[in-house]
Amino acid sequence: MAAANRTAGVADHSDIEAIREDLATLKSDFGSLVTDLAEGGRHAAQKSAQAIAGSAKSTAEHVKAAHSATCDTVKQHPMAAVLVAAGVGAIAARLLMKNSR
Repeated sequence: MAAANRTAGVADHSDIEAIREDLATLKSDFGSLVTDLAEGGRHAAQKSAQAIAGSAKSTAEHVKAAHSATCDTVKQHPMAAVLVAAGVGAIAARLLMKNSR
């Protein structure tokens, strides 16, 4: 019976060592997974940032072109520009006065 207990103790010890090795492997695999996920997230963020930067640059170019075209039109037709601005102001004032009542 004593020999059976020693054999069971040896088996238990080898099982514990196997579990420890499995846990070490699991810890290493989990660390690799976290690293891979972080790298994937970083890559996705960089792609998004590049897309946003491209969109912002395109929008800035459109705004500059519209500003330039507006300035050219005002220079070519200054009286019309003043009259249009006055008309828009009058319409905005009427709309605001209707909403305040």
